[in-house]
Amino acid sequence: MLRKLFILLDEMPESRVLLQQSVQIVSAVRKPSVTTAYINGATEMNYMPLFDKAYLNNNQYTFADIVDKIHHHDKSSDATSALSIKFQYEQTGARPVLYLDEDMPESKFLSDARYHDLLVIGQSTMRNIVATESGHQILKRILQKTETPTLLLANDISSFKNIVLVYDGSTRSMEAIKLFCYLLGNHFMTNNIVLFTVINEQSIANESKACDFIKKYRIDFSIRRVYEHEHWFELDNYLNELNEYLLVNGACREYIIEDIIYHTDNSRLLNGKQSAFIF
Repeated sequence: MLRKLFILLDEMPESRVLLQQSVQIVSAVRKPSVTTAYINGATEMNYMPLFDKAYLNNNQYTFADIVDKIHHHDKSSDATSALSIKFQYEQTGARPVLYLDEDMPESKFLSDARYHDLLVIGQSTMRNIVATESGHQILKRILQKTETPTLLLANDISSFKNIVLVYDGSTRSMEAIKLFCYLLGNHFMTNNIVLFTVINEQSIANESKACDFIKKYRIDFSIRRVYEHEHWFELDNYLNELNEYLLVNGACREYIIEDIIYHTDNSRLLNGKQSAFIF
């Protein structure tokens, strides 16, 4: 059961939609504690002149101070939008946190993320971050180094039409499936579930155990099996057939990172209704 949610946001108006969307997706069982994070240098917005760092570190800025300062300085938002965003934050009870370190601003972010059950990064936030060179590097380091289960969430969805669980027999791939079931297993009841098995010695020996575990959450699901030497090609082709999906992939998170960082213009996760859960 998910208790603590950590959401990476930017200063754009779409952030309020992501906040609502994230809470809606994870709060089917119980409402989580929500922390929203802003990283200085991840986008073109420079938060440094807006805050006295000593006051910030000592928590002397109120919730309203932080939200108002950020969103009133966003040139694409007017006062009405800022008030709307503030209202949405207050409705979810989110606690905003700023990371202002000049050299490696994501370091403290990654440290704090360890104490949360799930990190959420939205599609619009990722697009805004990779638009700058510094943001591109910050997102790359976050995705490579985070030890927290991470949901890369498509825009404007509240459920997932297809959930594809990648299993290659490794401990990591099974842990990702277990964590997803534990944190977001309620989504198994309303979506099409596919176990995508990469055939090798380990997966052949343990696939039945993976199936038994999944059956605790959903009795009926389908299985697709592909040989190891062609699984990238087959997975890619299968995902192309799906208009909307969530890919649960602990086996090869590099696949996800490369899609976002190195194939930005054609990235599935930066366009359309494709989401991913990685660990």
